[in-house]
Amino acid sequence: MTFLYLVPTGMNDPNEPTWGGWAGRYGANEEQLGKPYFWANQSDKWNGKTGRDNTLARWAADLQNDFRARMDWCVKPRNQANHRPIAMLNDRAGSEIVRLDAASEAVVELDARSSSDPDGQNLTAEWFVYSEAGSHLGEIALSTTRGWSTRLIVPQVKTPATIHVVLRLQDDGLPPLCAYRRAIVTVKP
Repeated sequence: MTFLYLVPTGMNDPNEPTWGGWAGRYGANEEQLGKPYFWANQSDKWNGKTGRDNTLARWAADLQNDFRARMDWCVKPRNQANHRPIAMLNDRAGSEIVRLDAASEAVVELDARSSSDPDGQNLTAEWFVYSEAGSHLGEIALSTTRGWSTRLIVPQVKTPATIHVVLRLQDDGLPPLCAYRRAIVTVKP
């Protein structure tokens, strides 16, 4: 895998390349079954198209802006450079994945109101279900995809399944920077 799995974005876990993130989303290498070898063989649906390139394309602008800001940090005073927002999910700080358990047909509340920006800039929050990363195969709807909070009505399942919901928080700085938090909801029958 690439070093981008090591950047703590708030949505990735270096031990879980099948979940996706800035480095793309990987699957088991079919020629090496039973071994921990992964390959860039997955496809994501994004912007109405499905393809392998989408495992990277959906994050490309955010990744490039992040590296642009890092270059600014090397040459500009702190107050003249933009910094990534601080994404809080259900009042949890940090960049680790938020794990939640829910029974079938429960309502899961996701809240980002505690989020902030170190530069005092305006923030926008976007939510989406990263269906390719989870094990639940059906459609999942959020109560809203924009705003500081959303709700997930958990589907009924016969066997345990996971649903990945990603919060993307963006500031209005130059360049605009994003922070993420991923919630993995484990649904139990």
